[in-house]
Amino acid sequence: MPKGDDALAGRDERNIASHRFPPDPMNDRTIKFQGLYISVFNQETQDRKILEENVAEFKDFEVPKGYTTYVRGVEMVRWVI
Repeated sequence: MPKGDDALAGRDERNIASHRFPPDPMNDRTIKFQGLYISVFNQETQDRKILEENVAEFKDFEVPKGYTTYVRGVEMVRWVI
């Protein structure tokens, strides 16, 4: 299964070096993340909603519709569906 597919399906995915989750043009979403780096940004407007490093706890981040999510050093990630 390609990297990120388990997380998108609502299942825990672990040990990802880096991955870019594409934006959902229709819905706001929530991602649960623990790892080194998470960024939530809109590529069209260059607006950044989240930039957080060294996330030690598995916690929720809100991702507005149209925003890309980039993660690095993932210990665990899952989209809430």
